[in-house]
Amino acid sequence: FPGHAQAYANLAVIYFIRGDRAGVDRLMAEMARANPSRRSYLLAAATYEAFRENEKAARWRQLAEGSQTPATTR
Repeated sequence: FPGHAQAYANLAVIYFIRGDRAGVDRLMAEMARANPSRRSYLLAAATYEAFRENEKAARWRQLAEGSQTPATTR
């Protein structure tokens, strides 16, 4: 589970549905710590976009743009 970023995003959907917005934020941060890559940051951005949390999505996209992860992990 820790190495599977999509599992974090899936769990974030459950947190969001339950109304636990702070839990979503914690989970996305935990995902980034466990999987520090451009791909994970973009997944976090896409997750927040699905929740219409555009400011948070933009911050994750900025992180992704600053990431030095090789293009092969996109």
